[in-house]
Amino acid sequence: MNTGKIIPKNKLIKDVKDLNEDKVPGNIEIGDKKRKKSPVNHIVIPLKKRNLNNYIIGNYTSKKAIDDLADAKKLLDVEKSKESTDKAIDILTDLWKNCEDENVKKEAGYHLARSHIEGLVAKPDSTLALEIVFELKKQNNQEGYFLLGFCYLRGTFLQKNETQAFECFAESANQGNSEGQFRLGVCYQLGIGVEKSLEQAFKLYAESAKQGNSKGQWRLGYCYQLGIGVERSLEQAVKLYAESAKQGNSDGQWRLGVCYQLGIGVEKSLEQAVKLYAESANQGNADGQSRLEAMKLLI
Repeated sequence: MNTGKIIPKNKLIKDVKDLNEDKVPGNIEIGDKKRKKSPVNHIVIPLKKRNLNNYIIGNYTSKKAIDDLADAKKLLDVEKSKESTDKAIDILTDLWKNCEDENVKKEAGYHLARSHIEGLVAKPDSTLALEIVFELKKQNNQEGYFLLGFCYLRGTFLQKNETQAFECFAESANQGNSEGQFRLGVCYQLGIGVEKSLEQAFKLYAESAKQGNSKGQWRLGYCYQLGIGVERSLEQAVKLYAESAKQGNSDGQWRLGVCYQLGIGVEKSLEQAVKLYAESANQGNADGQSRLEAMKLLI
């Protein structure tokens, strides 16, 4: 068990740092297939300013590579249908294998690996996903550490290991990754791979929320609602739930719905509550669905 301090990136435990980064591990298993899906915050790796003239990089012109990447992210984030997801995966796979622009390749690889890890594809490819994850980690990439931590946390494609998950999230968070900060906060709140620290959890949620991460926002709102690691403030909780819900986060939506239903930090409005529960339910959120069904019995 670790202490309550975030591990500096140059002091990761030996068995994580010394992972063979040139080979995909042979012990592969798909875990947590039944976990509830919620919208993910797809992290964008900033692209350096460049001349967008049609010079050739691999099988792509620079402009085509950037445009294709933007199209793929839109298909994943906005349309979200099976057809659009399949098309996005095809684009991302082609970019990962054929694009020589390193910035585009890294970002395409991140979204591609995450899609396989989170089960957005019909037949997740563990070999491809881990190939990408370990290649990103080899480059000391914050998204690579986050994805590796997620695999260890869920037992997806790798043997479940909460200590390894914590270490990877700590490395990602130390590099300023908002997803890593959010996940590391959960580790501290629940005592996953580290001694519980509600104050540290609050701090990490705040760092994640400050970067606009919708999951960090609703988690921070929850801390304010219940006084977890901070003085209770219902008004602040509602504000953060609203910011999360505005970004389309299904957990932020139903939690804001509860506030409107019960008048927590906001004027009571059953109409607004139903609307928010429906938005959450339409994304497949089990809590949103159950609360929407319950509201139908009340109105």
